[in-house]
Amino acid sequence: MNDVTMKLLRGTACVMLTIAGIGCGGLPVHQQRPVDVELMNTLKSQKLNLKTSGILDRGGELHFRGKWDSPASVTVPMQSRGGFPCVQCRINGGAPQWIIVDSGSQGCVMEARTAVDHRVQVVDPSLTDFKIIGVLGSEPVLMGVPESFSIGGWQVYQFPFLVRTQKNQLLVSWPFWRADLDFDVLGMSMISSMCSYLTLDYLAGTATFGFKGAYAPKPGHRAWHAPLVFYKKLPHVDLRSSGKDWRALIDTGATAVAELNEGTAKSLGLLHSARNIAGSRVGVGIPDATDSKPQRLVKIPSIERLGPNIGNVPALVVGDFNKIGTGLLRKFRTTFDFKAQRFWLEDPS
Repeated sequence: MNDVTMKLLRGTACVMLTIAGIGCGGLPVHQQRPVDVELMNTLKSQKLNLKTSGILDRGGELHFRGKWDSPASVTVPMQSRGGFPCVQCRINGGAPQWIIVDSGSQGCVMEARTAVDHRVQVVDPSLTDFKIIGVLGSEPVLMGVPESFSIGGWQVYQFPFLVRTQKNQLLVSWPFWRADLDFDVLGMSMISSMCSYLTLDYLAGTATFGFKGAYAPKPGHRAWHAPLVFYKKLPHVDLRSSGKDWRALIDTGATAVAELNEGTAKSLGLLHSARNIAGSRVGVGIPDATDSKPQRLVKIPSIERLGPNIGNVPALVVGDFNKIGTGLLRKFRTTFDFKAQRFWLEDPS
């Protein structure tokens, strides 16, 4: 049995992205609304007993002591769902549940419906004031503490999840079509504190969670690695383009190939060539109703220091962070080696 102690901060980040453009009815409209009152009341009734849970310290602050059991490594099937790498988990021993493996999220997140369906207990909302910060803004969340959470042979106990109070949907008016967007997320707070490495093999459709030792690339693969830099508890790499240095978040929870904030795009001399595209950002956080800027796309001539020579890279111009997203990573076997602090790209071909 292993354990990790966490003093939870009042703010955490969960960054995800979808560019929507499907259906003969045109671009779907992204809607975000509060969770249904009945569902929220049910969730709040699943109240955690702080006195018996052991997470309230003498000073009245919440301290979570997550525990886990695991073999040397666990490899499970991985699917691309909505453009995100997803694996199946079990919450409180319930039915298998898809969850996004998101290196761009500090915290672990679950939908209110997921928490209710799997009988996840929550901390009394009157005792907490947590918010989640996403690509669209922030939203209030509850603190849920599953008794157990598992992926394959990896068993985790009493690790905190942020439970959403908002719900995302995509809607096409004609022909009528509606889809819920579930953002159940396995974030870096769990992965980097318990794993020595994480491998997402997009080509083979597997995810490997390693728990002992540093990562070694597979024999016969062309492999490249770059120093892994943790900034605000998230994995970054330092890159170079057009003679300029810039830092990017490696974000498996972003479906784009790459994203550049406006300052970086300007320093790389790319803003003059930006073109507007149809689409919208979809993710966690209550959108600002006044923010109606069109999506803009630029092309990065080359990206150095990530591994292989990567050129002519499409990148969205965004208001938050530079990112390398799943749109680029899915061409490789990718590994976050937390022990050796390296990020690996491998090409099995």
